[in-house]
Amino acid sequence: MVVCAKVREGDKRIVRIKEGNPEGCHVVIVDDLVQSGGTLIECQKVLSAHGATRVSAYVTHGVFPKQSWERFVHKGTEKAFSYFWITDSCPQTVKAIENKAPFEIISLAGSIANALQI
Repeated sequence: MVVCAKVREGDKRIVRIKEGNPEGCHVVIVDDLVQSGGTLIECQKVLSAHGATRVSAYVTHGVFPKQSWERFVHKGTEKAFSYFWITDSCPQTVKAIENKAPFEIISLAGSIANALQI
């Protein structure tokens, strides 16, 4: 496990590895919410600079205002994120990113039904 910490200085995000070593690993960043994606991108850069072989992300709520999801879409050989999993909690985002690598959608329906014991 690798723990990263973020500090904001004005509009700048500074991400540092707080504990762990990503060298030689496929690291999956886990976060609750993404909007612009700036923090995820900074985290990916730090992890890659410290030897992560691949970086992916799981985010529960992919809000992505102003189509900010576009900065994650694979273009040619440029693949900062191997996978980017999000749930279907934001239907407009799901429609926008459907069938666009690296995004994969995880349905919340089964988890919610199980939690409600339906």
